[in-house]
Amino acid sequence: MPANKSALSRYRIIDRCLRNNMHPFPDKDYIRNKCEMEIFGELSGKISISQIEKDFEAMRNDKGLGYYAPIKYHKVRKGYYYDEHNYSIEKLPLNPQEEDALKFASLTLYQYRNISIFEHFKEAIDKIYTRLSLSRQPGDPMVDQFVQFERTLGSDGNDWLQPIYHAIANNHPISFEYDNIYKQEHKTFSLVPHLLKENRNKWYVIGWYEKHAAYLTFALDRMTNVILEPKIVVKRSDFNPESLFKNAVGIMGGSNHPIDLVIEVKEPISVLLEKHPMHHSQEVTKRLKDGIQVSMQVIDSPELLSQLLSFGKHLTIIKPLELRQQLQETLQEMLAQNR
Repeated sequence: MPANKSALSRYRIIDRCLRNNMHPFPDKDYIRNKCEMEIFGELSGKISISQIEKDFEAMRNDKGLGYYAPIKYHKVRKGYYYDEHNYSIEKLPLNPQEEDALKFASLTLYQYRNISIFEHFKEAIDKIYTRLSLSRQPGDPMVDQFVQFERTLGSDGNDWLQPIYHAIANNHPISFEYDNIYKQEHKTFSLVPHLLKENRNKWYVIGWYEKHAAYLTFALDRMTNVILEPKIVVKRSDFNPESLFKNAVGIMGGSNHPIDLVIEVKEPISVLLEKHPMHHSQEVTKRLKDGIQVSMQVIDSPELLSQLLSFGKHLTIIKPLELRQQLQETLQEMLAQNR
């Protein structure tokens, strides 16, 4: 029997519930509540337990869906789980019903892409619509052969978005293990999360770390074993995302005073820099014969240095002199390692 769009949405929600390490072995009532909240919002009573049971049956045995989901009941934990490790319907190809639902959803989003609520997602909506408009079949190999969309390599940490968002919204601390690739350390942290922030297709959480008495930033793709702590905390009132990232280039914000950066950039990189400014404070202060001089107020950070290094021979740092010296030392170390 063909599934309607609501049923297809429920199957995806059920799949996420059964894969949620933060809440293993969910029972039918938990799954029903999740489906109601994600589909109907604050309205309740729209989905029955019997509907969830029918969804289980369809996911297990419906040939039209083709999921054949290994959903089992754990008598000791009194909840449901997948009997196959790493199983997920997300890994299966879309069936015709899901393809139609996806096309309908993408067309609807595309029609409303310029509304303010979708301002931060316009590029993603355009990409989805473009992909589906190129072919009626989402899995058409011809599109992959002739068109290459940007892809994020490796794990993006998206599995932690929902539990961390829940912790922020309900004033819960979180504990987790973290791989610091710069210090080559693997440590456990307890954090009061304040903000989820995306940067260059990666997600980060910013929160208060009591041990250092500071707001720290963690990449979700380097977090493991995230646990929602049951206690409720009173958050600090001094957290202000706008001021924290006002002078940041990239994800590393902070309370450090910004530097007055003045650089000269030659063509053709200067043309790209004007079209895609490094920072919102960037201003063209002088037009040169073969480029431009720009100034901006930014925090001195590894991300800033990395972006300046990407300009290569087209860059001259006018000030501060300390940053110019830092860049020279970095280049000298690179040369020494590549001789």
